[in-house]
Amino acid sequence: MTGQFHVEEGHVAGFGAMTEELHGQMLSCLVHVHEARPGSGYDGLMSALVGPMSTYCDGVFDRVSPLSALIGGMRDVLTVTAWDYHGTDQSVYEEVRELPPPALPGDTVTVVRDFPHAVAYSAGAVPALDVPDHEEADIQGLIDDVGGSINVIDWVVREVTGWSPVEAIVEPLAGNYAELERAATVLEQFGTGFEQVADNLTTPLSRLSQHWQGGAASSFEDYTSRLGAAVAIEGPMNRLVAYVLKEVAGEFERVAEFMVTTLKSAVDKVATSVATGWIPFVGWYKAYKTVREVIDIFNEAKALVESLQETIEQVQAVIEAVQDPVGFVQGQAEEILGPYIDAAGIAQDLAALDPSALQDAPSDLYDVGADPQRAG
Repeated sequence: MTGQFHVEEGHVAGFGAMTEELHGQMLSCLVHVHEARPGSGYDGLMSALVGPMSTYCDGVFDRVSPLSALIGGMRDVLTVTAWDYHGTDQSVYEEVRELPPPALPGDTVTVVRDFPHAVAYSAGAVPALDVPDHEEADIQGLIDDVGGSINVIDWVVREVTGWSPVEAIVEPLAGNYAELERAATVLEQFGTGFEQVADNLTTPLSRLSQHWQGGAASSFEDYTSRLGAAVAIEGPMNRLVAYVLKEVAGEFERVAEFMVTTLKSAVDKVATSVATGWIPFVGWYKAYKTVREVIDIFNEAKALVESLQETIEQVQAVIEAVQDPVGFVQGQAEEILGPYIDAAGIAQDLAALDPSALQDAPSDLYDVGADPQRAG
């Protein structure tokens, strides 16, 4: 969009009309962000993620909302620009309307009339934002059964080991790790959705450039490209967080599978000895001896849960790091994602983290400038 001034007003207005649809797409993505907020199921170790995930969702909303408002403001700016290029007096295309209740009497809004010869521009593909269902983990029922059995034998294991399997194993695993997978899916959806909106915004610029040239056109192309980059970077940032959520969900599942197989066998053995060991002293010795035989399994389960705690702390670190998106993009990402750096998909998203996308993002509505007909 450089060189001598040239404009076909209908294309300028048509691009503006398209951005009204894009604003709706942005709002849909922003609403979808809240589906990742923790709800029921975040118990046990997972409870440590409630605060960070809620803050994270707030951060995404607060970061992207201003960008959405800039896209939403393009329609009026470009429509006014088209009318002005057409040489129409402002009194013709602007209308002051009184707001209906519950607005106060006398409150008004200025409405810009549609340009009558706007050329249609496609708003592109609509982001896919199907809300995933809330589900329980496939083996949740088995986990609950084993947990109930451990409650029965907790006293005898505590006597032998000095620690409570209920406190060390059952309670930390009380959460529904399927909710972590759901949250990860939502993050992927709205991250990819923002990328789609950014593409919908910037792809038509090449068509517009054939019908609008000069300094104002050049500044608009630069402005829109920077705005699109700021929206698009939400894709890789949110997918990286989604990845670590899926990883911790996988860790929960592995511990849960150990619990319902290997640990269950040990628990059943102890429970049987306790149930049949009713003879004083002799029965207690039998239960004690049984716990000693399977003590390594209980210790392994405890160690797995402790390892899971470390994984939760890594996830917290990632979520908290993204609260400073510029710092995260500038170098914290590779450092904080160290344990996952070789995973498939991580490298591509890390490479897409360009700090300039955030640093160069516009903060004000586009302004055509004092001389809309200036050369480029």
